[in-house]
Formats: sequence, C-alpha cells, structure tokens
Amino acid sequence: MALKLKNLPDWQSTGTWRRHTTGCRALPAARVRKEDYKKLGLFDLWFPALAPSRKLLSKRDKNLFARYRSEILNDSESRQTLLFLAEVAKKTPISIGCYCEDESRCHRSVLASLLRAAGSGKLPDK
Repeated sequence: MALKLKNLPDWQSTGTWRRHTTGCRALPAARVRKEDYKKLGLFDLWFPALAPSRKLLSKRDKNLFARYRSEILNDSESRQTLLFLAEVAKKTPISIGCYCEDESRCHRSVLASLLRAAGSGKLPDK
C-alpha cells in the first residue's frame, strides 16, 4: 500500500504536492483554489465520513485518538469508506493531508494505521 501522511502547509511552501491527496476533514480545503488543482497536479478527494466529528473535536481530551478510532469502526458509513479507500490505496498511491503540524498529535496517524490494517485484512471488528 502506497500511503503517505503530509502536513498541507508544508506542501504549499515546498511545492512538493502529491498527485493524489485524500482530505479527511469536516469542511473542504480552503487554501487551494479549485482552478489551481490541475496546475499543481493535484487530485483531491474529500471524505468527511473519515473526519473526526465536531463533537469529538470539541472534547479535546486525552482519549481523542481512541474515541476517533472507535467512531470510525462503529459507524457503518465511515467503516465502509475506510475499506474502500484501503482497496484504492492498493492500486493508487495516496496521501493523507491535514493542517496539523505534528503528525503524532493528528488524526491522520490513526487513520493511516486503520487504512493499513484494512488493507492487510486485519481491521478489528469494533
């Protein structure tokens, strides 16, 4: 599975955009104009079903990642989206982008772990 995690502001400052990005955010990207996608070689897919819920983000407690993981695994739309994206990632390189600077404190690290598990057929039941 070709899967990369990226900080979106880094992409903009270095100009090292990946061809395929997967946005898992609650709202569409605001920093890239649609007219610039083709010029930048960007193909952006937006999957709000994989974004942390607003309710979850408002809590900001120490169990955020465990709750986010549970949210994805327990919601049928999120789980099916995750399984679909894992299958796509087997054939097409994808990158998961977010504006968080520290990947270890960002939901994209949990999402990447779940995608890798789903891609290898080891996704937990719940």
